Amino acid sequence: MQQRLHMSCVGAIAAGAICLVVVCLGLSIGVQHGAIAAPVIDQRFGQVHIVSYLTWNARCTPFVGCEPTTRQSYVVWLVMDRPDGPVHDSRRLLAVPLDPGR
Repeated sequence: MQQRLHMSCVGAIAAGAICLVVVCLGLSIGVQHGAIAAPVIDQRFGQVHIVSYLTWNARCTPFVGCEPTTRQSYVVWLVMDRPDGPVHDSRRLLAVPLDPGR
């Protein structure tokens, strides 16, 4: 009885993990092809700032103006503010090129 319960729990966890992967892949494909609008995030956690948005230059760090490119992308940045001034470090976590035919 206990072994059967253990196997049921393992099966439920595996099924949940598979569903999570499928949903994430489906959402990323939907965003990439323009069927789903990508979320705009601007959230601060102390000195850490997470920013995501659509841009025409994925290599351009947040809060800086850059020349546009021919391809639109969805980017997620991790911005770490320095306590000694307005300078910040930025790390791009994700850059997804979007379908130009939308």
